[in-house]
Amino acid sequence: MKRDYSTGHPHPLTQEQQELLRQELQKPTSFSSYQQITDPIEETFGVKMSYPAVYALVRYKWNAKLKVPRKSHEKNEKHVRHSS
Repeated sequence: MKRDYSTGHPHPLTQEQQELLRQELQKPTSFSSYQQITDPIEETFGVKMSYPAVYALVRYKWNAKLKVPRKSHEKNEKHVRHSS
């Protein structure tokens, strides 16, 4: 049986909205968490997306990762040793 339509529901974001969001993600200081992405989507595009939906879009569909450095303890700083 062949269908002329998709069996799933349409994506909440249009292709243009997805492209704008993808461009924003390219900036190094854009987002540090997936939760931070959900708020601008709702404010800018008027679309409410859940955390898992945003994670799946960014991580699996776009194959992107948020580059956030790990926290480190202040004592763990590398000290330069001077040899005499």
